[in-house]
Amino acid sequence: MLNHSILSYNENMGYSFTSYIPIIIMVLITIALIVGLILHFKRKKSKLKAEMQSYLPFQNKAWKIIRENDTDKAIQVSFEQDEHTVVAVSTKMENLLVYGIKDYDFGDSGDIIIQWLKVIPFHEILNCRFLEDNETVMSGSAGSAFVGGLIGGATGAIIGSSTASSKGMVNSMQIRIDLKDVVKPCCTIPLIPSPIERSSPLYKKIYQKAQEIYATVLAIINLNKEREEQEKAKAERERAEEAAKQRAEEDARMHAETEALPASADKQQASVAEQLRECKALLDEGILTQEEFDAKTKSLLGL
Repeated sequence: MLNHSILSYNENMGYSFTSYIPIIIMVLITIALIVGLILHFKRKKSKLKAEMQSYLPFQNKAWKIIRENDTDKAIQVSFEQDEHTVVAVSTKMENLLVYGIKDYDFGDSGDIIIQWLKVIPFHEILNCRFLEDNETVMSGSAGSAFVGGLIGGATGAIIGSSTASSKGMVNSMQIRIDLKDVVKPCCTIPLIPSPIERSSPLYKKIYQKAQEIYATVLAIINLNKEREEQEKAKAERERAEEAAKQRAEEDARMHAETEALPASADKQQASVAEQLRECKALLDEGILTQEEFDAKTKSLLGL
């Protein structure tokens, strides 16, 4: 009677327990999948942290170089407690230093982590763009509005706002810097290693850091522009001063020649008069004839 009530359907109990078995199995499978995914991501994160530990020597070397450049500020971007991007500025050395970590996922073959450090002289920087999912959020080049104070110390600056929707996932966020380097004309700074929810606090924190990096690079670009204009104005002043100097020297030379002309004419006239007197004396003494005297006189007077 008990078995019959469990396995069969009747008006009092409705469907028997056996009708719920497929649902229970599906729930168990779902739970198992969720637990499996959680364990997978935990193992992956533990593996990533272990690999990160093996890269500490390079990270320490990178920080040593950053400190040696006497940096004024360092913008650090962290993702789930892991610091993966650092952008530092040295106004003394006039360098922008970028340290980054890139995680390449090769599936079953495992992950490869590449660390890199790039030292960019200020004068090499041309343009800067802030990208989200390969779409430009902000773009600046020489002549853009200057963002004062961001090189030296101001932090957490917010410049404008994202044009993207406040919902959905963000797959990539990066700062792209165009350089004068022909071999490597671009430096891309990745800010998120994996997709994150746009509405999450982590996204908002990283977005703010991205804005600060963008503003700092833009300030450097405008600093370069101001220096170029100052150097151009200085060169123009130097050319004008040199031209004025040459004109002054030419005027002085011409004045000296002009002053010397009357004295030369007087000297020449005195010489002619002296020769005429000598000729007259020779005529009086009978050494020269009248015809010879007249011819000599005409020659001396240019007649």
